[in-house]
Amino acid sequence: GNSRSDIDEYSILLLPFYDSNPNVPLFFSRLLQSNDPAVRMNAAVLLTRSGKPVADSIFQKLASDDKYRGRLYSRLEKINRTDRFPDRYRNQVDIARSLMISSRNYEKVDSIVMLSKQPAAYNQKQGIVYFFKYRFRKDEDWKIGISGLQPKEEKQVSSDDKLVVLTDKKIK
Repeated sequence: GNSRSDIDEYSILLLPFYDSNPNVPLFFSRLLQSNDPAVRMNAAVLLTRSGKPVADSIFQKLASDDKYRGRLYSRLEKINRTDRFPDRYRNQVDIARSLMISSRNYEKVDSIVMLSKQPAAYNQKQGIVYFFKYRFRKDEDWKIGISGLQPKEEKQVSSDDKLVVLTDKKIK
């Protein structure tokens, strides 16, 4: 089958030949132009981990997408390359928002608006929790979403999504 995981496996198998076989960079450049953001992200992270070039524009486009921003940050964190994450989106609100939206793979959020933030503690960790209102369709009631824990130091960001909840509770 031509499933996404097959592509990821081929990528991992082909990467060692990046410098010796001229077809391999071509294969990766096609992946980086894929219409599927997940395919683009996997290719970009794999190449970055191996010290191969990836255009900034690839990371810009992924980070601008609410659904992929938090995941991209998380994947770059795991390979110690958050330096490739675009500064424009490296803030707690954008990351918290993205982690909340991507927690529901199958449903597209129509609107999401930050309401407030609160200091919180979780597992002996101090930090900040963000509250959003969201809805899946324009004709629905607004509901409450929670996203955290972000670091207490607001200049830092985290991909920690242990406190991400789309509550399904309507706002009164």
